Amino acid sequence: MITKASIRQFQVKVDAIAYKLREALPLNAYRKHEIFQAHPNGSYVINFGRAGFFSNFFEVLGYARWCERNHITPLAYGGRFCNDTYRRNLYWSEQGYNGARNVWEYFFEPLSGKSINCFLYPDNFGRNTREHIFAPDGSGIGLIKVLTPAVITEIENERRAELNLPPVSLDNDLEQFAHDKGYAKVWRMLAYQRDYPSRRYRQVVNKIIRQYVKIKPNVQAKVNRFYDLHMAGKSVVGLHVRSTDNVGSEHISVNLERYCRLVDAYSSTSKIYLATDSANVLSLLKDRYGERLIFNDCVRSCDGKPVHTNHAKRVTQGNPQLGEQVLTDAVLLSKTSFFVHGLSGVASAALFFNPDLSHRSVWDDAC
Repeated sequence: MITKASIRQFQVKVDAIAYKLREALPLNAYRKHEIFQAHPNGSYVINFGRAGFFSNFFEVLGYARWCERNHITPLAYGGRFCNDTYRRNLYWSEQGYNGARNVWEYFFEPLSGKSINCFLYPDNFGRNTREHIFAPDGSGIGLIKVLTPAVITEIENERRAELNLPPVSLDNDLEQFAHDKGYAKVWRMLAYQRDYPSRRYRQVVNKIIRQYVKIKPNVQAKVNRFYDLHMAGKSVVGLHVRSTDNVGSEHISVNLERYCRLVDAYSSTSKIYLATDSANVLSLLKDRYGERLIFNDCVRSCDGKPVHTNHAKRVTQGNPQLGEQVLTDAVLLSKTSFFVHGLSGVASAALFFNPDLSHRSVWDDAC
């Protein structure tokens, strides 16, 4: 019987054969030789792409941090397939983007100086690798510490102290603790603990970002143009509302009014920079705030389905633009005067891009 699973298995086999044939082309073989000659006997290809933009971003940082600790040169490569049984990279374009054929280099300069502009096997398959690992440091606290309940409590209490809230104890039920923090399951809290960063933690991760991440000049120029036109010299509240795939399955839903209360408590006159994946949220907030609301022209969901997966299935050339749009949102949010947010890698990135940004989460106990 033909099922979705059997069709997927067949597609994987076809993709694997086609990929290996394309990788064997003389030009690709030459390019790979160039890459590894630049970093002989000490490089690791970080092959990413299984998830949303900032999930990938934090995964690359995790690998880069692991490579640093082990004296290995990290090379970031996002190809058509990620290192997970040939699953498609959500942001890949066959035509490339911004002069690159590597998703990381669509938006950022090469991680370690040498551009990777060719095809590479998904699992690295023994090419200058040290071991097969997935996000060795996780995508959150693991960037600086090994993830344990004690570390979670330590980081959470640092954040709570900044808000003048009482500390939490390990005596609490961990599942209930996760639920109270807005997570549907405790394992989601473990994976996304970065959503509650303290200032000290943000400063540490910001140092890693400054070491490894440089936005491409043409992408940065677009960010700068929007900022100069709409935000420079103004008091701007940043507002990020994510309301598709991470609601229910990963995080618990929050009423939009809860976001607005925090915005209104900060200012009744400031401009509001809105970043959201929902066309409905945009419409509601335009009605509420009128000309105070500013936002970028982005692809947004009209049916509640996540943009980066649902939209990617229907648009051949639009996938890289989705990545550029969400990166632009995070950078602009980091440049605001005050930031209101929920649980999302976009919000986390904004806080790490600017560790001194004042912010409030809709999950803070005092809201």
